[in-house]
Amino acid sequence: AYLVAQEALQALARLPRSEQRALRQAQLLLEIGQLQWQGLGLGEPFTLAQALKTLQATRSTLPETASAELLSRLATVTAGVCYDLGDHQSLQAALSDLTATSRILMTAGASLEAACLLSDQAAIYVRQGDPVQAAHLLEKARELFERLLNARQNEALAVSELAKVHHLYARLILHARIRSGREQEAFAMGLEHAQRAEQFLRQAGAKRELGRVWETAGRLALQAGGLNEAGEYFSAALELQKQLEDVTGLARTTAGLAELCIHTGQLEDALAMLSDSIMLNVEKGSPVGLAFNRSTLRVLTQALAGQTPENSALRGKVNELERRLKQAEDDIGQLAFTTARGSR
Repeated sequence: AYLVAQEALQALARLPRSEQRALRQAQLLLEIGQLQWQGLGLGEPFTLAQALKTLQATRSTLPETASAELLSRLATVTAGVCYDLGDHQSLQAALSDLTATSRILMTAGASLEAACLLSDQAAIYVRQGDPVQAAHLLEKARELFERLLNARQNEALAVSELAKVHHLYARLILHARIRSGREQEAFAMGLEHAQRAEQFLRQAGAKRELGRVWETAGRLALQAGGLNEAGEYFSAALELQKQLEDVTGLARTTAGLAELCIHTGQLEDALAMLSDSIMLNVEKGSPVGLAFNRSTLRVLTQALAGQTPENSALRGKVNELERRLKQAEDDIGQLAFTTARGSR
């Protein structure tokens, strides 16, 4: 698909300049940017920086006659890339773009396309550590798309958007400060949202997002103390993401498995999974992924503090992993943040 889009783009470049050519170029660039974000290029993963550069080129190519659907989709894909980058500048740029695009769409009377950006805005607020604003936006989106679904209007769109909404509700639990004594109730609620998202995604046939939901469910189960359940969710996510070659998803899931192995005392396995996650985040160029790897490495180092022969042998490997992680942070960027329970 990537090579076909590139060849089509080259063919368009030989045509005379026109509004129609610009529109087709923007559509192709958006397809290429999404492939760079989500897929592999000739066996090697594209970086998030490459995807963002292509999407910026898409925006500069857009003619004034671009459809509301194209504007909305470009804002959504760009926000997804910025979310996976996770640095302050990228998140702020995404939020500004989503807000501006939403205003343009509302002014043009495209209220449905604007509503599709609510969950994207919520995701950015989650990443920025503002679950209250995120929850407000998600509730607006949920009410609107449930009405559409119940009225059997734009059903495919409503199903897709409700899957995003329920997945983000599930992730909110991993970021919110939970009142003492209410933890199990909160995690159970998060798992209910994850299961609802799974139902919608199965209905939509969205496999990539399904793997991400299973990773979220694994983290919720882990926080709730359901280690076996967490392992089942992580294993299912891992298998699917390998099939889809979802590099970012694999980086998240292997990090989750590393945390699970720390909880179960399988420290050598934790080290191997964390090493895989770091490698995948380096391949994709994700600063926020490396930041979460750093947090997990600290927990693993603390778990190895005991003076047993096995721990002494593993500490040398941990020191080597620390060196690799530091080099990756120097190359890609190092983030400092505080999030509840080290959630993704």
